Amino acid sequence: MLFHFYSAEQMMYCETRHENKVLIVSIASHETHFALAHELRTTVFQHIDNGERRMLVDLSRCEFIDSTFLGVLVGSAKKMNAAQGEFKLAGLGKNARRLLQLTNLNRVFEAYENRQEALAAFYNCREVF
Repeated sequence: MLFHFYSAEQMMYCETRHENKVLIVSIASHETHFALAHELRTTVFQHIDNGERRMLVDLSRCEFIDSTFLGVLVGSAKKMNAAQGEFKLAGLGKNARRLLQLTNLNRVFEAYENRQEALAAFYNCREVF
């Protein structure tokens, strides 16, 4: 059995790519932690500062969200809103959805079952071509 050990500096928890003129930030971890929250904040803020105005955070691989990460999502949504852009979430699991409901943040975020639904919502249509 082979084990790989990585420091926080070596790990990349946020994967970014463009699809249909939307920046998708995919979280590549099953649970959130301080290093991931810091990386997400840095990634999102940098892209907003560089002119991105449509952003989707895909949480489909993430099973647990902690309060630090949730705070970064709120801060990211506020920054995007101030830049007159759109910020959406996709792929929230049952626990993450429950957390948003308990904190009333389900009223703050536009959250969708999956990436395709969220992408379609950017264009107010059922499918994205």
